[in-house]
Amino acid sequence: MGIWRKVATAPSITGSSIVISLSLFPQADMASEAAFRDYDFTSDDRWNRYRAGIEIPPGRDEEAILHKYKLKWYQREVDPSYAPTGPSAGAPSPSDPKPNSSGTAGSQDQHPAPAAAAASNQSQPDNSIPAANAESSTARAAHATAGFRDKVSGYLKRSFSQTSQSIQTVLFCMHLTLVLLAVLHLQPLNRKLSQIAWVYFLQTSVLTHGYKVYLKGGFPRFSRSAFLATLQSWLQRVGGTTDFQYLMLSAVFLPQQSVSLVIVPITVLAVYHAFAYCAKTFPNNTLWQNYGVRAHSFLAAHQRDALMYNAAAEIGTGFLLIVMLATQRRAILLTFLHWNWLRMRYFSPDAASYHSMVWGIIDQKVGPYIRQVSFLNTALRFGQRWFLSTGRP
Repeated sequence: MGIWRKVATAPSITGSSIVISLSLFPQADMASEAAFRDYDFTSDDRWNRYRAGIEIPPGRDEEAILHKYKLKWYQREVDPSYAPTGPSAGAPSPSDPKPNSSGTAGSQDQHPAPAAAAASNQSQPDNSIPAANAESSTARAAHATAGFRDKVSGYLKRSFSQTSQSIQTVLFCMHLTLVLLAVLHLQPLNRKLSQIAWVYFLQTSVLTHGYKVYLKGGFPRFSRSAFLATLQSWLQRVGGTTDFQYLMLSAVFLPQQSVSLVIVPITVLAVYHAFAYCAKTFPNNTLWQNYGVRAHSFLAAHQRDALMYNAAAEIGTGFLLIVMLATQRRAILLTFLHWNWLRMRYFSPDAASYHSMVWGIIDQKVGPYIRQVSFLNTALRFGQRWFLSTGRP
């Protein structure tokens, strides 16, 4: 029927009794214990999906918490009749009763009845449920803090991170969509269609450059104790890239009325990325050999000029916004944000050289006329000190 085993003998201080805890281990329970210990969790897709949604707070005993989740999941998904005993029951949680540590020599044995011992043994899984629920509540609270990050990160990993080729295919579709929306926006026949294309263009740009930022730097892993330090470390990795800066540009202009000059640099880079993908993926295609190769060669030969025009379009948008301050479409906050964004581009490793050359051309062409007017010259010097200040954005 079963095996009676003496677990612990602790002599009491009063010398009146000795407490002996007895446990009943049927053969079926021992088999269930062995099945749980030998179960291959890592190869079970159901457990892997369940594990991906668990967020263990920093500083906690990850192994102990994960063991409790395994117990709970194994009971629900594999063996509902499994009742953990012995070592598999896990370490005692704060809500579990503490063992009696006040015993000394001179006590007597008290033997509980077999039915009482069995009832005590059957109640052990119930004691682990509140502890598991408490840990689950803590994990859910931490998961809610970074829930958006984890859900999006998990989705992107499952959807796009299988192979490098799949990632490039997704990016090619995004870049091609940007080019088509830019054409729809710039067409002069239907103003309503142009405005709709403007909105969809910027939304697609946010998704495209946001995904590329994720591929380069991942998501920032925020923590309550070091929120600013973690965010600063993440921004140092991605803040100087063109993808992050175009993500900011698209997000800032998304709620605004259309300013067509904004989409020019984004579209130019999308065209280059699309042609680079085609050159790598379809080198032997007849259409590509007849038409694409020449176009790709032309773009490659004029890449430096294209980047110069991009810098000129970005700076031109800043001056256009200043002119718009005198019209009904004025946007003071947008103008301020864009000029701070231009400072980021000026100090960015990706665009610094091209912006410096464009500013040099502007100073060469316009500078002599501005310096002849005193108040304009004063305003120009003030603007230069602010733009080139050491406190970089």
